[in-house]
Amino acid sequence: MQIQIGEHLIEFDYEVYLRYFWVGVLFVVACRVLGYFALKSLREDYSKRQNLERTTRALKWTGVAVSTCLWSVAATLLAVAAAEPFEPNQPIVVPAGTISYVMAFDVSPSAEAEDYRDSLPPPRLPDGSANQPIGPWGSRLQVARWLAFNKIMKAMPGNKKGIVAYTADARVVSLLRDDDQVINDLLNNDEALTAPGGGSDPSDALRAAIQILRKQYDESKQQMIFVFTDGGVSDLEEKTSQDDKDVWERDFQRTLKELAALKEQALRSGVKPPKVVLIGVGGDQEVMVPLYYTDGERVRNEKGEPDFFPFGAPADKKEKTKLVEANIVMLKDRIGAVVDCQYLRVSQNWQENEQLSWVKDVIGGQKSAVGKRYLTAYPLYAAMALILLLFARGLFRSSDAIARRRMLPSN
Repeated sequence: MQIQIGEHLIEFDYEVYLRYFWVGVLFVVACRVLGYFALKSLREDYSKRQNLERTTRALKWTGVAVSTCLWSVAATLLAVAAAEPFEPNQPIVVPAGTISYVMAFDVSPSAEAEDYRDSLPPPRLPDGSANQPIGPWGSRLQVARWLAFNKIMKAMPGNKKGIVAYTADARVVSLLRDDDQVINDLLNNDEALTAPGGGSDPSDALRAAIQILRKQYDESKQQMIFVFTDGGVSDLEEKTSQDDKDVWERDFQRTLKELAALKEQALRSGVKPPKVVLIGVGGDQEVMVPLYYTDGERVRNEKGEPDFFPFGAPADKKEKTKLVEANIVMLKDRIGAVVDCQYLRVSQNWQENEQLSWVKDVIGGQKSAVGKRYLTAYPLYAAMALILLLFARGLFRSSDAIARRRMLPSN
């Protein structure tokens, strides 16, 4: 069942209560009518009428009708509350000041691959039509920035957040702060969102994020880390020497130990343990990374054809990239052995990304199809207020004798 109230579409979890709300209304009406005749009979049979007038008020059909209507409204409101009304696809926010979190962004060359060029919604013109982008659009980094501001930050307003940028090495872009505008400015500043070196290593970003949270640890808040990654780990590639792989393994074990220490710190403080969310960006098909000038024009090779990274390399040497899901799953399993870790993949079907509720599906660790904003409290509180008003009316209503005295002029 759906009800349209202005611009709001209301749905219900338990529609059966609405279908049979009339049972409660009928019960109220029956009780009021039977009560009216029972009290009327008692008043007529009462031997000392002066005592009756001193302690009660005369029964009137108008008063009974009004109170019956109000009790019926209260019964209807209780039925609506029991049906659990909600607005679908609504953003559900985390209370301010309950979480400290860090977002880590892959800024290696592969982050500029435009896997989402055909799916990321283009900006809108004043007339509402889509403004088809010319120039760079739909890169993995752009999608990560969009999700960070429009989903993560909007789901947790007023909570402190930090930023890490990484390639093979991580760099702290911002420590924890609660100014959303400053964070958004940093996210959209290409000079700020950079990291030294080449390659890519999300585990180093995890280490940097842990260090931020431990440095600015707040014992009243849960700690969360969001790592955007395409799964590329330079030191785990086939061409990497075994010695380099051993060094990566040693460093990663140290990172896991730091994460375990952060968890112990949280448990001692009596708050929820830390949570890590790995957000996979990229597609299953290998793509090349397009090159652009600062004005948005494509870089072209000697033949006048659009060029790709690395610049100047022959066609057979151009690097191709795709989402390496095996690495992300490996990281999830190993991190998940220490703390709660979730892997979330950004779909190239953008509608699926819009339907995700970040509070229920990601931040809260629950799973739901859509984000629901429940409205149960409104009809419940209204019913309770109305019932209290009716009880107060019955308790403090004056008797006939007192009412007549109040109407007499004072000497």
